[in-house]
Amino acid sequence: MTGDLWERLRPGLDDGKADRVAALLKSVDETERLTAAKPLEAYVRTLSEHGWERQSAIVRAIGVAAVGCLPSAARAGTLLCRRDVRWHWDDLSIPLMVELATIREIDWLGALALRMAAKLDARGWGNDWRPVADLVLAGGATPPADAPFVRGWLLARPIARHNARHDTRPVPLADRLRDDPFLDPLLPAVFELDGIGDVLGNRGWSAETGSWDTALVYPTALAALAAEGRVDRKLLLDGCVSRFLRGDRPGALRAFVALHDALEPTLDEAVERRLDYVRLLSEAPAPVALLALKALKPVDDAGQLELTTLLDASAAVLRREEKGLVRKQLVWLDRLVRRHPDRAGEVLATLATACGHPALDVQERALTGLARHRARLDPASLGGALEELDASLHARAVELLGVTVAAPEPAPFWIPAGIAPPAPMPPPIGGPAELAEEIAVLATATSGTAVAWERILAALVSLRATDPAALTEALAPVLATHHETLTHGHWTAGLLGEFGEAVRSAIGTRRRGPAWQRAITAVRLMLNGGQPDLLEFKVRPSPRRVLALRLAEIAVQLDRAPVPALVATPTSANGQLDAATLVERLARAEEAGWQPWRLDLEQAMLRVSPEVDPLVVKRAEALRSPGGRWVAEWFAAGGLATPAPVRTEQRLTSDHYSVSPDPGRRVVVGLQPAGPSRGIIEEMLCDIRFANRAYHLQYQGADVWWPAVLPYHREVIAAWALPNLAAMADSDARDDGPILPVLAECGGPVGPAMTLALTYTLAARQEADRVAGVDALLTLATDPRFDAAAVGRELGGLGADSAIKVGRVVPGLTDAFRAGAGAAVWDIVAAAVPYLLSAAKPPPGTPDLLALGTQTAAALGRRTPIEAVAGVAARGGGSRLVTEARRLHQTLTA
Repeated sequence: MTGDLWERLRPGLDDGKADRVAALLKSVDETERLTAAKPLEAYVRTLSEHGWERQSAIVRAIGVAAVGCLPSAARAGTLLCRRDVRWHWDDLSIPLMVELATIREIDWLGALALRMAAKLDARGWGNDWRPVADLVLAGGATPPADAPFVRGWLLARPIARHNARHDTRPVPLADRLRDDPFLDPLLPAVFELDGIGDVLGNRGWSAETGSWDTALVYPTALAALAAEGRVDRKLLLDGCVSRFLRGDRPGALRAFVALHDALEPTLDEAVERRLDYVRLLSEAPAPVALLALKALKPVDDAGQLELTTLLDASAAVLRREEKGLVRKQLVWLDRLVRRHPDRAGEVLATLATACGHPALDVQERALTGLARHRARLDPASLGGALEELDASLHARAVELLGVTVAAPEPAPFWIPAGIAPPAPMPPPIGGPAELAEEIAVLATATSGTAVAWERILAALVSLRATDPAALTEALAPVLATHHETLTHGHWTAGLLGEFGEAVRSAIGTRRRGPAWQRAITAVRLMLNGGQPDLLEFKVRPSPRRVLALRLAEIAVQLDRAPVPALVATPTSANGQLDAATLVERLARAEEAGWQPWRLDLEQAMLRVSPEVDPLVVKRAEALRSPGGRWVAEWFAAGGLATPAPVRTEQRLTSDHYSVSPDPGRRVVVGLQPAGPSRGIIEEMLCDIRFANRAYHLQYQGADVWWPAVLPYHREVIAAWALPNLAAMADSDARDDGPILPVLAECGGPVGPAMTLALTYTLAARQEADRVAGVDALLTLATDPRFDAAAVGRELGGLGADSAIKVGRVVPGLTDAFRAGAGAAVWDIVAAAVPYLLSAAKPPPGTPDLLALGTQTAAALGRRTPIEAVAGVAARGGGSRLVTEARRLHQTLTA
């Protein structure tokens, strides 16, 4: 009987005919249905053999069969939650599944739904949520209030639903939410789950205007439902405030700010939450703090806010960097002086806190505010507040307040003492068990470091030679656990498929992945003296290809011509290899009678300093092996010949498609080889040709291990990374900044590629990338080969064209100034401002850069006027640009 039902059921599954499968299962009794359970479970394991479109149809039928013949929620859940089935959940026929559950009178449909809900992707777009949600409702289960389910619910709602089949008018979100069965159970979780505000920030499409609405759809809809009493207003207000207090990313808080504004809290509601608003005023991100300030002003006007509480919060606000918020707080304090004349001294002492603000215009506003109430002011009550004023404002304090401010001790500026030596390479991996752990970490990481890659590759080769049995026992489970990643790789670390082939060679397995044939082809060409067809690796020209080829060499040669060790393993964590160590390794290889692999030896030579000790050169000349002679010739020639930089300005034309804002102009640096190449890596990396139009980008990122390929030629690696670093500033890319501090610690000249790389990274959109730029600047400032003024010229030129945003650069330069790199910061500012001030309209951020220049010049005692600054300072008017130019000019001519 088992064979009879399954033989009749399978054609419907193969054809993806869910209705045929349902009809067949309805026509048999329960006993016969259960006979198809095990064959169905075996059948699902073959799903991956079919193409994507056919899989979708088959899964539709499988869902019906799972509910129609499996005996429990556990077995049905295991089948439907398989990854290759889960990808097609949005194709499930929920009505047929529910119909069969009703016919079978099973009570586990809700339990099945919850098992599926636990597998929802919290990062998905919500298209797999609908079938799961329908099963939750059909099974009478309590909806899970976790992030994947709530996120899926919110994503599903803004999709337009239509009134009738041919009516294209979308139903407003408020109308869809009003009768939504998930609204009441899931709404509280919206305020409790971190990051969920990103989904609330969706905008709706307006059929009337044919564009996206400016208002966020969820805040508008929820406020409307609260106004009609469908949603508890107190729940929404308390939820917003509690979300603000717990904090989140600014982008995730934006929708809650919009909802709070849409609710327009009454005075009584604000009074009830006044202590929470006070806390938010001093601690929350700027949009939330401004919201709290707006809510507290009516409370204060109504006499419902203790002055002491407000002054304590104000002191904290005045130390914040957001100048708009600080200015509003100064205006509020100015009003408080008039309203509380008996406590004016306390209010003015609080106001004086702004004298220590990092922005000069805020300090000057504070001085002006104090001067406005000079009659009520006792300078002695201000303590040391005035001493925090920037040196450029001391004369202004005397003019306004009639008090002399003691000049502070000069700030101790760090004197560059040369680049610190790189950290040594950590000890080798101790054995197969430790290697297995390191490989497991690498398989789950988005990108490995140079140290991680080099230690793993060295251990893979050496342990294969010394203890192959133990190596196989330790690594076989890792290969099984991470089979998919170590066979096909993944989009964030595409070389893991190639690495998997190296691991398989190390443990002697015959089961190979798709990268194996690519490796064989590439290595055969290398051994025959040709260039491998690197496009087969699906890796664009970059240092990433070097690792791809090294992995191919290890995979093939371990299987066919094994060696006991690699010679390219660095001696320093930044990839540098001590020349004496390399010669010693080659001497041991000669003595043992083996020859290093071609690419391994070439990589080793490229990691050695061009300046080799003559005694080491002499020991190299004594080597007799082919590899030894090659190294001796390499040393004698001075290593890699530095390629010539080719500066290229790229301008996109209107027919260039890009999802990012059009940056207009980008400057990159190509490379022209200095002569005929002597190796595969040299030929691969020393020739870069950028087109004038097509923007080039490494889609898999500029990896932090790239500098270890050429640790004494950072200009070459910087040139390869430059398109990605530029995109962080002009196209809103992200996460490539960490390569720059590593490059800064490497050797070689600091030329146009490194200069532009630093400029673009300091102007990156994401703060984490800008921090990496500051770290690199602090390191480069100790290097006598670094020209800070060149960075300023690039900053000025790109900023004047609006190719980068100057305002993004100022906070990083300010941090570098405070960290002690004042001389480098001044050189950058002094070189940049003439370009910026010569623009037809100086870009936003120029006044802030001038203010930083004033602080830096005053601290360093710089007294050389800048002609462009003098010209702007001589203009009439009181714009901030003119004001900051005058202040800088006065400092430089004092």
